[in-house]
Amino acid sequence: MPRNQTLDRSAWVEGAYRQFTAAGLDAVRVEPLAKELGATKGSFYWHFADRAELLAAVLERWAANTEEIIEEALGVSTDPEQRLRSIVATVAGGPGAGRGEALLYGQTTNPFIAEIVDRVTARRLGTVADLLREIGFPPSQAKARAGLALAAALGHQQLALAGTPATKASPAERRQVADLVVRTLLHR
Repeated sequence: MPRNQTLDRSAWVEGAYRQFTAAGLDAVRVEPLAKELGATKGSFYWHFADRAELLAAVLERWAANTEEIIEEALGVSTDPEQRLRSIVATVAGGPGAGRGEALLYGQTTNPFIAEIVDRVTARRLGTVADLLREIGFPPSQAKARAGLALAAALGHQQLALAGTPATKASPAERRQVADLVVRTLLHR
C-alpha cells in the first residue's frame, strides 16, 4: 500500500489478522505491521490506544469469522443433517484457521483471551448440539457429541501445528475425514 494512502482501522485489523492466522497473537506487532502496510506507528495510534486494543479487535475478527462460517454452513439447507454435514465439511475440508487459532487455545490462561475463546467455543458447541438435537439426539448426548466434534477439529489443528504428515491430506482425503466425523456423530 502506498505510504501516502490513509489507512482506516479495518486495514490495521485485517493486516493484524493475517499476522495472527499465520503465526499467532504473539506475532502481531505494531512496527512490523506498520511496515507491511506502508504506514507509520502514528497512523496506528490514530486508530488504537495500544497493542492490546488491536489484539482485542483481532480476536473479535476471529469470532466474527467463526460466525460467518457457521451462518454460511447453516444456510445450505433446512435439513439439520445436511447443515451438520456442511459445517463439518467446511471445517475439515478447508485449510483451517491457521497456526493462530491452534496457538490461541493454549493461551487461555490470559483472562482476556479466555473470555473470547470461551464465547466462540460455546457458539461452536451450541450450534452442533442444536443440530444434533434437531436430528433427534437427547440434549445430553447432543452436547457430548458436539464436544467430540470440536475435539476432533481442535485436535486436527494441533496435529497441523506440529507439522505431522497426517495433516497434509488431499482434498479428497479431507472430505473422507469429514464424512467419517459425521457418521461417528450420527451413529446410535
